[in-house]
Amino acid sequence: MAETTAYSCPQCHATLKLDPKTGLLNCDYCGGSFEAESVEERVDQVSSTRKKTGKSSSAADQDRAKEIAAASEAGPAVRTVDEWETLIANGQVEQFDDVVGYTCPNCGAQVVSDKVTVAASCQYCGSSVVVDQRLTGGLKPGYVIPFQIQAKDLPQMLTDFYKDKPLLPKNFFYENQVGQVQGLYVPFWLYDGRVDGSATYTGSTSRVYLSGRDQVTETTHMRSDREGHVDFQRIPVDASERIDDDLMDSIEPFDYESMKPFIPAYLTGFVAERFDQSPRQVLERASSRMETTARNMFASTVSYAASPQTSVFEAVNVAASYVLLPVYLFNCNYKGTHYRYAVNGQTGKIVGEVPTGKRESRTAFLKAAVPWVAAGVVALLAYLALS
Repeated sequence: MAETTAYSCPQCHATLKLDPKTGLLNCDYCGGSFEAESVEERVDQVSSTRKKTGKSSSAADQDRAKEIAAASEAGPAVRTVDEWETLIANGQVEQFDDVVGYTCPNCGAQVVSDKVTVAASCQYCGSSVVVDQRLTGGLKPGYVIPFQIQAKDLPQMLTDFYKDKPLLPKNFFYENQVGQVQGLYVPFWLYDGRVDGSATYTGSTSRVYLSGRDQVTETTHMRSDREGHVDFQRIPVDASERIDDDLMDSIEPFDYESMKPFIPAYLTGFVAERFDQSPRQVLERASSRMETTARNMFASTVSYAASPQTSVFEAVNVAASYVLLPVYLFNCNYKGTHYRYAVNGQTGKIVGEVPTGKRESRTAFLKAAVPWVAAGVVALLAYLALS
């Protein structure tokens, strides 16, 4: 079993928790607030390092300071897909520091968290989660976007989200049951790359006019050739097989300017899943997004209605970095049906399915149909009056 070591308050040694609103680690006991980076340097963490390395206190302090400074200055390693695959295959990878693993006994989901957090249930299937051995072989993230939305604000945000859904069943607000909500740092690969492309577009325009007694149709045929490249940065693709890809795509965008070098303190009060899909396994999704965007950009340069006759687009020089992005996941149960929701933990954007009431659908249909029916009756009466 993994040990449980808390991020302790420097003033009273009580447990600290991350406040998404301020980005600080707060102590509920004495009211203190601290920068995550400074907490990482505290004696409790140094003591843990000293036990593992056998170094003196001063040496451990210096090593810890160097690690944090390097993370702040150097940033994450952006590696090619082949380089990532080599690291994974050879096991020559960094590991999470000061975190433990939790394994769901039902669905096998594996998540990581700081040693303070004890997950009460699995975010994926709802089963109880037990503490497992320290995770090994996991790649250390380069960056993290800390949570900025507080869990206590989600009920009101969800109510506002439902208000914009006129087809919801009338009794939905009374019978809908919201399941456990827990913040989850989702693993993502952020891809950089370039798309080389070339395309030939053709189109035609026609006009009809009279020349004397003759009707003339004049057709102009056009052709446009395009060639070039488009550069891309930070194209996100989630690296978890268990999380719905459509949900993760839908809660974009994230503000990547707010990313911070990863340190375990940001996990305080949350959990984080390790990636289970390598950069190569999800490369097709990233390449497809880049190539589709490039195709649309090329086509937008043609001023007439055109269709591509030939086109070649290829993503090249692709590299990736490993980051953790904040997401709230929860289920809603309405009349025995589970509806899955995701909330962007940075912006508050909510996505998910909502039920549709039969009565509300009929009412909406009738409201939409009335103007058309009325217009038809007027037209019919006008026709009969002229007959």
